Amino acid sequence: MFALNGFGLSTWIARLPAVRDELALRPAQVGLILFMGSIGSTLALPLSGWVIERIGIRRTVMAAASLTAAFLSVAAALVTAGQPAGWRSRCSSRSRRSRAGTWR
Repeated sequence: MFALNGFGLSTWIARLPAVRDELALRPAQVGLILFMGSIGSTLALPLSGWVIERIGIRRTVMAAASLTAAFLSVAAALVTAGQPAGWRSRCSSRSRRSRAGTWR
């Protein structure tokens, strides 16, 4: 399980510049996204012990893996459909193209 988590994180980190360029994010915004991931992990850590105690390790891991796969599938479908989290509905494609590939 740790190897799968490491693989997933490494693929995300390797794709970070492409995601940044596609969404025309500034470095501060990318940093905030990464920071929110660590905050979410820190907040969920105390909950994990309670869940493992209630339903067991095997069912906890299976539930977490299933939820992760479902959420990543939804995110991938939204990006494929051209709607990454509503980004394009808020920004014109012209301004997105003019900023793509630059650090601001």
